[in-house]
Amino acid sequence: MSCMCHALLNLHAILIFQLLLFFVSTIQSNFFFGQIWEDILGFENAEFYIKRWPRLDGLRFQDVLISFPEAIPCGVKVAAEGGKINLNPDDNYVLKEGDEVLVIAEDDDTYAPGPLPEVILLFSPSEQKVAFSLMIFKFKILLN
Repeated sequence: MSCMCHALLNLHAILIFQLLLFFVSTIQSNFFFGQIWEDILGFENAEFYIKRWPRLDGLRFQDVLISFPEAIPCGVKVAAEGGKINLNPDDNYVLKEGDEVLVIAEDDDTYAPGPLPEVILLFSPSEQKVAFSLMIFKFKILLN
């Protein structure tokens, strides 16, 4: 039984050491994770902003995603749920009156929703499936 306890203690020490290394790497700006945290949470680059855009009411979130040319929508503050923030909502979520959009942007006055871009389908859904199947078939041939 004591051998099992020593193994668990060693595993615990290893996990603590790995966690410590992770936090140290996030603090230092020359590491990948640290740079991400610095960019998102710092005040020099893009920041999080939340704002109400009444003209987006009734749009699906997938349309909201492409309506901001200078920002990245990443969530919705849902008014009907007492202001709960829903990060990365379903594409089919429809914005309702009172909902606010959470975005990552350079500054609070540098972004606004624009007109929805026109999407042109070059192939019907069945033609897309055939094209995709042919692409996979050719890829498999290349692997052999």
